[in-house]
Amino acid sequence: MAEIGRGCLDCGIRFIPTRSRSNSRCNNCEGVRRSREAYNDPQYRKLRSLLLSAAVTCAICGKGKEKDNPFTIDHILPVSKKGSNDPDNMRVAHLKCNSRRGNKD
Repeated sequence: MAEIGRGCLDCGIRFIPTRSRSNSRCNNCEGVRRSREAYNDPQYRKLRSLLLSAAVTCAICGKGKEKDNPFTIDHILPVSKKGSNDPDNMRVAHLKCNSRRGNKD
């Protein structure tokens, strides 16, 4: 019997390619690749710096700056789920709030 699908270039898991997905990576590895590329973008780094310097409150809990809980950038629709680095998709959140939220949209 013939094998269905092909192996992911990164992890080797077999998957069936679709038009909306890369033909060489599974969904998980494609999301990781997109995230890596997005965070290394110079425009993202500049916007991130600007947002963090102007931040006053966390978009998730509403509290202000805390010494042991720094602000980070939270993507409303995660980059790994085809979200963008557009300013409308970014907000400032505490590290703990952002981590608790995880990869949810």
